Amino acid sequence: YGFMIVLNEPVEFKIACTPSETESIALEVGWNFFALRGFEEKTLGEVIAENVNIGEANEFKGGKFQKAAKLKDLKLQPGKAYWVNAKAKATLGNPFAEGAAK
Repeated sequence: YGFMIVLNEPVEFKIACTPSETESIALEVGWNFFALRGFEEKTLGEVIAENVNIGEANEFKGGKFQKAAKLKDLKLQPGKAYWVNAKAKATLGNPFAEGAAK
């Protein structure tokens, strides 16, 4: 689960949460909103299996959602979330999860 917070003006607040032990992210058919934990930038190609069929991916950039030109090269950055359109149920590996292989 996750949250997308839209603000009309700058505000400072803290978010407290429990770290996820999940080593993967389940994608349902259609649009999925997700973020990866961690402090390292990864590409979508590093976390997606070759057989996973993603039709489109979007990132919030420049004040709006923008379609990623090259899916496998989309840079997933810490603190950002992404929309992906899965053509079939799939699982993304989470390289930032506790205990995940480096």
